[in-house]
Amino acid sequence: MDSYRLLPNSLNDLGKAWGCKVQKGTFPYKFVNKDNLNYIGPTPMAYYEGEKPVYSDNWNMEQETITYLNADIMVLYQVLEIFNDVFYTHHKISAITYVT
Repeated sequence: MDSYRLLPNSLNDLGKAWGCKVQKGTFPYKFVNKDNLNYIGPTPMAYYEGEKPVYSDNWNMEQETITYLNADIMVLYQVLEIFNDVFYTHHKISAITYVT
């Protein structure tokens, strides 16, 4: 299911607007390249946009990626669950019954 077809907004904004328990957070996308996939070291603070993370001397690319992706999936699940509940309450149609 493509959530953007149902709710045309960023997942980050949807998670905040719908009061999801888990939030996406931030990730240093521009820091990632083929040479540092196994990086462990100081947090790459300059590569974060918006909210900065807590600094660490042992920032771990693999661990941070997994944490970020898990949060992404949880926010998507929560948004779709809330949307389905609201949609069903108002229209008596389950959003998961129909393919988008």
